[in-house]
Amino acid sequence: MRLTEREIPGLNTNDQEHRRAMSRMMTYCTASRAMSQAFVLVDMVGFSLCSTPAQLSLRMSLGQSINTCLRRMYGLSQRRVIPELSIRGFNRISTGDGFYIWPYDRSADGHMALFLLMILLMTQTRALHERDGSPLELRAAFAIGEAYTFPYHGPGIPPSGVWQPFMPDAIGPVLNQLQRFLAKADPGQILVAPFDELGRENRPGERHNVETMLTRVRSEILPAELAPVDDVKAHDIELAMNPPTSLRVTDKHLQVHHCYNICGRIPHRPARTPIFLQPIGLVSDASGDLVQTRFRMA
Repeated sequence: MRLTEREIPGLNTNDQEHRRAMSRMMTYCTASRAMSQAFVLVDMVGFSLCSTPAQLSLRMSLGQSINTCLRRMYGLSQRRVIPELSIRGFNRISTGDGFYIWPYDRSADGHMALFLLMILLMTQTRALHERDGSPLELRAAFAIGEAYTFPYHGPGIPPSGVWQPFMPDAIGPVLNQLQRFLAKADPGQILVAPFDELGRENRPGERHNVETMLTRVRSEILPAELAPVDDVKAHDIELAMNPPTSLRVTDKHLQVHHCYNICGRIPHRPARTPIFLQPIGLVSDASGDLVQTRFRMA
């Protein structure tokens, strides 16, 4: 419904301040349904077995790693490798032993940015775990689907007089699907649900699916970080489905889901250290069921 001054006395829809106030009111008082929203779920391995101080340290380390990856993505946006709009913001809510993360941008570019964030995060944490002995170890899953987002504190009047950021929450089938994946996943594993969607707006007819997303990250985005003097070259980068066919996941309700297992070798350049290729994900024995499949570190 279009609001006019006649319907609400005092409202001027041509006034930017009035429009912002109405938008803020709608944000704080309503839920939003998206049929194609990308989410990532990251889970800290063995978190519940740690002492409280160790849990705090892991949570802080995970948050810092996410922020480090976001800075890396900002550098890519400055090189115009990924659109700046696609990384204008990400929502993050705690699951206790991990986070759900989703982008403000619901377009194909926003979904790509979230997928890239997951790949960089798994690269960062695996490198710290293997080379520096960090106790932080993750498993992660990515999916696109239906979700509702709504105010974390419930519907209410937006705060006035003090600045307070809006805190969202989310529920929906896509979040449930991610939980089903990680309930069966091994440490270090990366799982992606099948999807097919329209591609970038400036490329009519383009389609995005798991294979094209992997190709774009591997062939277009990550090589942009390489310098001519680096030992790592674009053709050295690996990122693929392993096996190339999807795996079955049967949840506790006996519902069957499907996902792809992702692994690769990703360029990583820590501070004061030459760039190197960091293995991520797990390599499978090509069985058709996630639980029955044997995996080893890539």
